[in-house]
Amino acid sequence: MVGFLEGVCSIVILELERSVIKRVRSSQVQPGMFIHKLECGWTNHPFLRNQFKIRSEKEVQKIRKAGIHWVQIDTSKGADVEGPEPQKDSPTPVTFHEEIEAAAGIQKEAREKISGIMEDIKLGRNLNIKGLGRVVSDMTHSVFRNQSALTCLGRIRSKDQYLFEHSVNLGVLMAIFGKFKGFDEGTLNDLVLGSLLHDIGKIKVRDEILHKPGRLTADEFEHMKMHVVYTERLLEETDGIPESARQIASEHHEKMNGKGYSRGLKGDQISLYGRMAAIVDVYDALTASRCYKDGLPPSQVLKMMTEWGASHLDPTLLREFIRCVGVFPVGSLVELTDRHLAIILENGSNPLRPLVRMVMHLDTRRAMSPRDINLAESDLRIVDFADFKTYGIHLSDYVPGS
Repeated sequence: MVGFLEGVCSIVILELERSVIKRVRSSQVQPGMFIHKLECGWTNHPFLRNQFKIRSEKEVQKIRKAGIHWVQIDTSKGADVEGPEPQKDSPTPVTFHEEIEAAAGIQKEAREKISGIMEDIKLGRNLNIKGLGRVVSDMTHSVFRNQSALTCLGRIRSKDQYLFEHSVNLGVLMAIFGKFKGFDEGTLNDLVLGSLLHDIGKIKVRDEILHKPGRLTADEFEHMKMHVVYTERLLEETDGIPESARQIASEHHEKMNGKGYSRGLKGDQISLYGRMAAIVDVYDALTASRCYKDGLPPSQVLKMMTEWGASHLDPTLLREFIRCVGVFPVGSLVELTDRHLAIILENGSNPLRPLVRMVMHLDTRRAMSPRDINLAESDLRIVDFADFKTYGIHLSDYVPGS
């Protein structure tokens, strides 16, 4: 493990081990928790202080009686919850292998829907989201059943289909992020919808700028930034778009220091969903391969995002996202202590010991019959990340349904 600790993911592990501010339902609040923030206005605030430790059940009831639905707790100063509150009628969890085929069909339909929507807009038709609700619900349910399936499929990209794939992948990652934060299913559906539509305005950007392989000129970048405005206009003209979905589309390029676009919002002026989307958008964009560049390994991207500091991304939310995707993000290639190369399929309760699929031994460098190993039940350990391109390994060859 020494090589790994000294490698590109050392910062990620440090961030994973830190406590985070966690958003939970008021029904999950218990004595012993430290309240970081009550999500209400001061006129409805039932306490003299905003940050304090819950000492009694009476204080818990005081929060609920005030009509407060969500609170933020600091797990470094008080008790934590074991997980998000169970959702009513939420799908029954299944294994990665049980979900992967269904996830592949859901992903395919989502990409086709977004492609069709963008083609309609390109032809001058109005934005039509009819039928998109079922796709959104299917994506959310798949995340509840087994989030690793859609995550793994999202790591398999076509360089010439970036626009459609990025929108779908943003939806998957936002659903997973929201699930990690304890959001209810309705909120997750809204986040997925906003993610699927967040870049539809790019279809109005000139192709020579949208697909330019090199750095954009100042004038070209100004034109590119207009895609946010185009998206906003399309959503404003469409019924049935929730406010949280609009925030994702409008604010995913805003920065904490106010130097983002299109409004130059700063800090808390950016909505929670906008700040979440900014993190997920950067993560997916940098890990994706395009016609003019190869994507970076997830571990390297997480390290880069951490090193940027608070000027760009919300540091608290970034730490939460790192915990959400794990030390070894699903779809990564790693080296094990016995010199096998393996693909991360699923992260369990121990983030250092995921479910992996062995695909090659470094001594032979020949493809082998895949073999799945749960490292939580094995003496094998991960020693470092590996690069798919170096060993000629293609993730799509080892994920059924892709």
